[in-house]
Amino acid sequence: LDFCRFAEHFASKAVIMAACLTLWGIVGSFATLLLCLPHATAIRDSRNLPEESEVEHAKESRIMSIDDAESSSLLEDNATRVEDVECFCIDPYIYADLDDEDYSDKRGPHWGQCVGDAGERKGGWSNHGIRCNEICEDKKKYVRFEGTTQTLSFCGNDNGGTSGKTECQCLDGMETWEDRTNKKVAQKRYQKGKISNPNTLWMLKVKANFRNSHSAAGNLKDCYSSCPALCRQHEMIIGGCAMPVHA
Repeated sequence: LDFCRFAEHFASKAVIMAACLTLWGIVGSFATLLLCLPHATAIRDSRNLPEESEVEHAKESRIMSIDDAESSSLLEDNATRVEDVECFCIDPYIYADLDDEDYSDKRGPHWGQCVGDAGERKGGWSNHGIRCNEICEDKKKYVRFEGTTQTLSFCGNDNGGTSGKTECQCLDGMETWEDRTNKKVAQKRYQKGKISNPNTLWMLKVKANFRNSHSAAGNLKDCYSSCPALCRQHEMIIGGCAMPVHA
């Protein structure tokens, strides 16, 4: 009888212990799940979200086009001569995003450095540019024109003039196009039939073409020297001188 009671008591303990172990396993698994879930979610989200460098690359790869200018009578076939340079002006009262960069006194007058008198980029494309269009290349301030990737740049102050402090000014085509007010103006002009495509840099117009120099660098320097005054004559704002990347 005592043996039977002992066996019954032991069996009850075993059942209770088994139940506890089972419950502990469930609770432990649940706790483990709770601990791991945030990490799993983070891993999943990190796989879905692009890296910051990818976002920047995607933005850089979106280069705005200037297709309105391509039909200008000033543009000609350039296959048999050195690279010509177009002077672009912007409609008045339109926002233009400009990125500027100062020059030091190490290489001489700031104006000379900006227009190319201090020479061009030396030692390969990994080195910093000196001439203004090279600086704009370093900043990746590109536009699309004549089927090629180009920069729009000029030498002068923030107001588009050549007096006072000379800086390299680079037009940021994407930021100019993305400006909220510019987009509203573009839609209104498009609806009225004044522009053919609101998804371009419609505010830029070619007002001169420089092609009389014996080199592309000479044409660019002529444009830097004359474009600001030409735009003022047309009561417009200077947009810059177009130069193909690595030209």
